Amino acid sequence: MMCILFLLVIAFILLNSKGIFERFDRFDKNNALALLNEKYAKGEISDDEYEKRKKILST
Repeated sequence: MMCILFLLVIAFILLNSKGIFERFDRFDKNNALALLNEKYAKGEISDDEYEKRKKILST
């Protein structure tokens, strides 16, 4: 009985871990894009640099 419970807990963790990491990855990309937009709006980076970095973040 304990073995089945243990396996269910492990399966739950493994199935949810991918979703958790995808959410963090999406957050990081959104945060990076927000910072990029802010630098561009302040004039800290050129149009070409903005487009280059935006393209990298969108992949």
